[in-house]
Amino acid sequence: MLLLNMMHVLSHEDAGVVQAVSDQRLERKLKSLLKQSAKMDEQLAELLAATEALQGHTKTAVGEEHSVGHAADEDLGQDEADDAAPLAKKLRKRKWQARIMYHHWKKQAAAGGPCTDMAAFTRLCATNNGKPDGLQDEIPTLFTVELSREVINAHFGFGVLNRPNSVKQLMESETLLAEIRKTSDYVLILETDHVIMKPIPNLATPEMPAAFVFGYMFPQQNQLWVIKKYWPEGTLDKVQPVGPSPVIIHLDQLQKVYQKWLDFSMDLRSNADAEKDIQGWVQEMWGYSIAAASLGIRHKLVENFQVEPGALSAADQLKFFQNGHYYIFHYTYQFEYMLDGKPCQPWTIGEWSLDKRHFNDYHPAYPLPQPPKGANVAGVWLLNAWNEAMAANPKWPKKQPAADSDAPPIQTLYGRRRLDWFSRHANGFAQEISKNTLVKQTAGKRYGCIKEDGGQEDPLEFLSSGDVTIGRHEKLTGRWGAMNDPTIGEERCPIGQCLFVDFAGGGQMMNAHVDGQSLTIYQDHYKVRSAAKRATPTWRCKLDPRDA
Repeated sequence: MLLLNMMHVLSHEDAGVVQAVSDQRLERKLKSLLKQSAKMDEQLAELLAATEALQGHTKTAVGEEHSVGHAADEDLGQDEADDAAPLAKKLRKRKWQARIMYHHWKKQAAAGGPCTDMAAFTRLCATNNGKPDGLQDEIPTLFTVELSREVINAHFGFGVLNRPNSVKQLMESETLLAEIRKTSDYVLILETDHVIMKPIPNLATPEMPAAFVFGYMFPQQNQLWVIKKYWPEGTLDKVQPVGPSPVIIHLDQLQKVYQKWLDFSMDLRSNADAEKDIQGWVQEMWGYSIAAASLGIRHKLVENFQVEPGALSAADQLKFFQNGHYYIFHYTYQFEYMLDGKPCQPWTIGEWSLDKRHFNDYHPAYPLPQPPKGANVAGVWLLNAWNEAMAANPKWPKKQPAADSDAPPIQTLYGRRRLDWFSRHANGFAQEISKNTLVKQTAGKRYGCIKEDGGQEDPLEFLSSGDVTIGRHEKLTGRWGAMNDPTIGEERCPIGQCLFVDFAGGGQMMNAHVDGQSLTIYQDHYKVRSAAKRATPTWRCKLDPRDA
């Protein structure tokens, strides 16, 4: 989470908080600094000490003080090995999103000028025993103790509960709150998958937080029983369509609401009772909105607080987007396009696929390829925002190899349609066989294939179901479909003449160039380290005369 203190930003690895300082207070401080240049170094040192104090201490769930110093085994933000522990893998997504968010927070804080409300940034990160994750020297960070695996499992694997649990730990640390209040009495809470698009003013007051309006959070009659379970006097009109991200809230109000927010969220996920009326992924949001309403906390509803666009966004939303109407970009929806620029329908992966979920296990590699011509303005903006943040960070752990390098390219936005689950989805192969010319022509065809190093001919068959088989006695089975990936290269697998052929559930990934009655199969170019081996076919195949 991200706690962005508008003068001191706090960011939680599951969400974030921004602290707001009044223009008047900041202006006075700036004038003082300008008039007392001789004391500038001293005052900057004091600010640095305050930041270090915030980074260096937190209370654990059991009240112990935990030092957030350098750990000898920290990786300073690098991606962990594929066999890393589950916690390490979970932190990967958090790291790259936090890095992108912090870059754009700094950019917009600077754009806001000397009187900006965006004053400071702190990343609030829940880890095992509050252990540092390696980014604390790069991003101001406060580590909290994440909920145990037993607790998470008892709540149906709902890791989002770490958000209110981390805020609880923050609010119960008098030392940390005192440091925060030196610069602001407000925090903006944000999840990490947000990019700040323009300077954010303090939209809240001591009595009224400011929050985004979620269309799917308007209470309905069938949900009233859930409200009354936690708030017997509650009514539908008293519960607002808000969640805890994004929200700007005074610390005094956050002090009132955090415990009920946590308690209600935990109980909602303790059994399946609420699931039939409230989708699981928003139950923690409901925990917050019911808790706030039960305490008489009413939010200012800010419709342009954030935007959640995708490839299928309506023209009106894109017009507002282009005019700079929104403060925050929440990249929760995908930008899925075919290479001809046509947007894909829901539950479809495009030939160009900008989706944060592709990078749950590792950082995206810089630079990401530009979208096809015809992609909407929001997709282009987000792609460039990611690339900008990656380029500006000298510690970004993944970059594409140089053009003259022997190393393989790193997969980012192309070639994602070969995922086994998508191939079997109604929008996968079933659509390709009716719309894609190459797939229609290849379905049902048989080939005779000989390995590059010789041997007997093996029969290969592309079934109309999307399955593929090769071999005589011990057959390999898998899936096949269209593979239009510009990074493969026109010599090996030209656009419009290329298929993917994956065996063993994707364990053996290959690409096939269809050229008339010939078929040349190569190992997937993302997996082969040597350029020479990438250019060497695995099988050379000829169309079975019966299908010619």
